[in-house]
Amino acid sequence: MAQRYVAAISAAIDTGFAQGNGFEYFAGPGLDDPEVRREVARRWRNSAIEDHIAPAESCRWVAEQIPDGRYEELSGYHYCVFDPDINARYVSLIEEFLTGATSVAPASQALATVMSPDVVASTQTASELGDRAWRDLLEEHDRRAAELIGRYQGLVVKSTGDGILATVDGPGRAVLCAQALLEAGRQ
Repeated sequence: MAQRYVAAISAAIDTGFAQGNGFEYFAGPGLDDPEVRREVARRWRNSAIEDHIAPAESCRWVAEQIPDGRYEELSGYHYCVFDPDINARYVSLIEEFLTGATSVAPASQALATVMSPDVVASTQTASELGDRAWRDLLEEHDRRAAELIGRYQGLVVKSTGDGILATVDGPGRAVLCAQALLEAGRQ
């Protein structure tokens, strides 16, 4: 069985399989569109397989022929995999085989410094300026603050009325950003 599978793959490769020839045998009909054929060919060249064409015992046999090879079954039934989670697992397994380790996935969490600069004596200043002038001043404050926070690789989370809530990706940048905000506020 394994030798028959290897012979079928060899024949497909000899007829230009990596360019899409012979895909009907593995992926079924409907590959008449050249763009679809190119995409399927690309995915074939960059993926591993699991389907009725490659029985588990054949795949195990192939893995045994490779020094330090390992057989691992992944879910899915199509020869050309379109599921990004499964593709990520394939890539991880190949990377581990080639390098001996897998890279660390990007963190979904981050360490950030939280800033909450506030306008001092805002109630008194609002009373002295009047509603319209105070709103104009706060709009200018928020615009300028967002600009400065962005310059220091920060993010404005929300406006608090007479201040803002922001995060910056480190304490050093947060201190520099706070100093820039203070100077802008004085102006």
